[in-house]
Amino acid sequence: MIKLRVVIGYFSISEMEWLKKTKNLNERNNYEGVKSKIYNGVHQMTNQELKTLLSISIIEDIMEGMLDVVGTSDMEGRITQINNAVEAWGYKKEDLIGKPVSEFIAMRSLPKLGDERKKTLEMGAVRNLELIGLRKAGSEFPVLVNVTLLRDSEGKPGGRIFAVRDITERKPAGEALREREKQYRAIFNAAMDSFLICDSRGNVVEVNPQACKTYGYSYEEFMKLSGKEVVHPDYYPLFEQFLRAVQTTGEFHAESVDVRKDGSPMNIEVRGRMFDYK
Repeated sequence: MIKLRVVIGYFSISEMEWLKKTKNLNERNNYEGVKSKIYNGVHQMTNQELKTLLSISIIEDIMEGMLDVVGTSDMEGRITQINNAVEAWGYKKEDLIGKPVSEFIAMRSLPKLGDERKKTLEMGAVRNLELIGLRKAGSEFPVLVNVTLLRDSEGKPGGRIFAVRDITERKPAGEALREREKQYRAIFNAAMDSFLICDSRGNVVEVNPQACKTYGYSYEEFMKLSGKEVVHPDYYPLFEQFLRAVQTTGEFHAESVDVRKDGSPMNIEVRGRMFDYK
């Protein structure tokens, strides 16, 4: 194997073999004792030894450069490594090593944290888990958590890597959006005009109560219909024109004739507009 001569420092043979062979991230996270022996000098290292050392250093540098709180924990939930971002919450990272992750999670979120541990074991990862964080001073704030299970060289669970993001600024915006959605839904339901929302193929995906009253269908019945089924046969070509127009120009306006559930016709004014619906 090719030897590389590098000016990087010194490792004893036993420590180098441990660093080279171990695949357990939690053990690698505790390499500080080894790293403390580095001093300026010349030492021969293999390509693999150099890559291993550099990869650990790179990972550590990446973690320290992240704005999110990122770290690792053992299977009991004790923190084995954490980056400096946690200091924004009033903690010193060295004080958190060996303590449970729940140290910076509010008590009311601990049941959800316990569920996360079970899901991570079962699924290997948990994404976008909303919890309540806890600053050292005692104030609470919303956080978004991602967790991934770490496995050893034999595939056995060996710990977790977690990323925690403060979403204080995003949360009020989301709450405001939900409030607006409630308002729009109330207007939609209270409108005296009939509103039918169709997909690009003309299938009904939503109607308001007035539409159910006007056409004589229950909400459940309406959800099984195509918009074309409430159109008078003489006006099928106009319905096809409506679908094409809203997809090309975004709008449509015409007078037409629709049919109620009992078969009776009714004159209507159609105003269509294209929009994203979720």
